[in-house]
Amino acid sequence: MIVSDNGSCFTSSELKTFCEMNGIRHVTTAPYHPASNGLAERAVQTVKQGVKRMRDGNLQDKVSRFLFKYRITPQTTTGDTPSQLLMGRSLRSRMDLIHPNLYQRVQAKQEQQKRQHDKSSVNRSFDLGDKVFAKNFAIRGQKWLIGHIVKKTGPISFKVKLENGNVVRRHQDQIRKCHLSNSANPLPPKDTNIQPPSIIEIDAHDLPVADNSDSDTEPPQAVGDVAEAYDVESNASDVPDLDYTPKSYPKRNRKRPDYYRP
Repeated sequence: MIVSDNGSCFTSSELKTFCEMNGIRHVTTAPYHPASNGLAERAVQTVKQGVKRMRDGNLQDKVSRFLFKYRITPQTTTGDTPSQLLMGRSLRSRMDLIHPNLYQRVQAKQEQQKRQHDKSSVNRSFDLGDKVFAKNFAIRGQKWLIGHIVKKTGPISFKVKLENGNVVRRHQDQIRKCHLSNSANPLPPKDTNIQPPSIIEIDAHDLPVADNSDSDTEPPQAVGDVAEAYDVESNASDVPDLDYTPKSYPKRNRKRPDYYRP
């Protein structure tokens, strides 16, 4: 929709044909009443005042600079700039240099997070050909397998070729330095020749028996291999005290409660 006055340039047949071909509705205001198209009249006044205040450059430069500043100025009605409404973005000007730089702010936050992370992290760096332990996620087998790095697929990811010829991809958290001189198994092998300790069977008749009599004779000592293996000794302090009486506590006389009877 176009709203204009009744000037000859707006009432010509060429403009009428153009509006009909493009589906534009053309509305003219009442003659000799500029306030009917107050929005356009106010825009003309604003342009004239802005160009008049500019000193440097010719008329074309002044109009171009004014229109640029006008299109990046937020409007009181919409709250957005004309460029934001038309193109979906704001135009960059010298005023943006005094605004906080979003890129630098994000970069500073990332560096701060990295410093906090590095306080409790271990720095791991690997090069091509390094001998490493790669974590094995198979259900069976060793937890760590020996191999060497053959390719760096990212900043912190690598391809490791294992001793069996398989190539796996691992994160640096799943890799450890290998300082073994040979390709030995990192875990100690199970020795099948080790026998469990033998159990010595002891006959109850071979053990010494404490004598509780009042005689001055010493109790018999254990003899033989059992005494040598266990060094069994008898001591009078091991004999329980037969005169021990448990500690008694006073008993309380319990009285049957007297229930209320109406």
